[in-house]
Amino acid sequence: MQYQMLPRRRIGSNEWCSPVTLQPKSDGTAHFCIGFREVNTLKEADTYPLPRLEDCIDHVGAAKSWQVLLTN
Repeated sequence: MQYQMLPRRRIGSNEWCSPVTLQPKSDGTAHFCIGFREVNTLKEADTYPLPRLEDCIDHVGAAKSWQVLLTN
């Protein structure tokens, strides 16, 4: 399967390009894999912290009204 795709491929030289491979599964089919390790090293870390659970509960606890949405 990999060799069938070779004539159709495009090779990129951008720093954001990620390697793509086809790995065989146990049932014989192919698993499409992308390696994002290099992209993750280029990404900047988030600079804002996530809110603490206690702060969220305090914020919701001060609410005057509640609304519940049930989805089935």
